[in-house]
Amino acid sequence: MVVVVAPLLQQKPVDEEKLQFYKKGFLKVLKEIEEGFLKDRPYLSGNSISVADIFCACEVEQPLLIGFDALANAPVAKAWLEKVRKELEPHYSEIHGVTKKMQDAIQKGKL
Repeated sequence: MVVVVAPLLQQKPVDEEKLQFYKKGFLKVLKEIEEGFLKDRPYLSGNSISVADIFCACEVEQPLLIGFDALANAPVAKAWLEKVRKELEPHYSEIHGVTKKMQDAIQKGKL
């Protein structure tokens, strides 16, 4: 996300090569999460939510801020994130309200 936000704050163009590099890496990690940690269990470390899920959910949310829907082709991770969101409500929405405002500002070009 810094690859996008930092240049916007400095009114400079985003380095597309770096952005594509990080997107590719993110998708690789997401696939590893799906095929490894979430292969046969509902949460990263077992059958109930843990701090690992909370931290990972925050990381998975970040690309959404810049309009990169990494979950579009990751149905297992998408379902997992929805479970995490649902289990942590109303706190999840409250905490991510700030990032939602940031996402809106980025998409409107007002950051």
